Amino acid sequence: MGAWGWTVLFAVAAVLAALVWWTDRYPGGWRFAFHRQHADDRARLRTKRGNLRRLEHEAAGRLAALRAAVDAERSAYRSRIARAERRLEMLRAPGRGTLHSTMGPVQLHEHRLVVFTGGATHEYPLEEIAVRCERADGTGHLHLVLPDGRQQALDFPEEEYDPTELTQFAARTHDAIAAAKRATPLRLADIPRAEVELAEAVADTTGHEQALERLEQGKAEEAADTKIPAARRALDEELDRWHKITGTRPH
Repeated sequence: MGAWGWTVLFAVAAVLAALVWWTDRYPGGWRFAFHRQHADDRARLRTKRGNLRRLEHEAAGRLAALRAAVDAERSAYRSRIARAERRLEMLRAPGRGTLHSTMGPVQLHEHRLVVFTGGATHEYPLEEIAVRCERADGTGHLHLVLPDGRQQALDFPEEEYDPTELTQFAARTHDAIAAAKRATPLRLADIPRAEVELAEAVADTTGHEQALERLEQGKAEEAADTKIPAARRALDEELDRWHKITGTRPH
């Protein structure tokens, strides 16, 4: 079958489908479905169906909007709690922070100095350590005073590491330690306030509760509204009238 034949076939199928749909909506025979004599009957039935459909659609839209408002308030409530939790966690345990500089097995981060030695990783809060740099016998030495008071020396042979870069790294680390010592008391002082903010975020359910109340009020208003029941009765009466004149009741 050629393209023209398929086009004709699809057109015929579409027309047949439309006829089946139309006669299903206006049953009782060809005369009742298509003749001008019953055009007013079909129009009345179409109007009653359309009126009920419109009212139900509007009611469903109103309730959907109220449910969406509840969901939005619930999401906003959870977001506020999540933000407060993240802020408190960052104050309590800020982690490494941004990586600022690297020198061999040593990484200088915003809040911590990370040392990779002997197959292990050691992390030290900057505000709890001290650092100094020296050179001897062609080797640079980075001396760390650890939080527990122990000292650790890291060697940087000059044939592998630029001594100027080591000096600069030590200076940056020293400055970062000084900044951490200034910032840490402020960070710790913010923790009680962040705890209060988290508690307030958890307790503040007003928006969500009000949205739920509006939803319940909307449901009650829809249940009390007489327009949809009246439209449904009017449609039922029209379906009964169609049944009386055709012998077949539409769906």
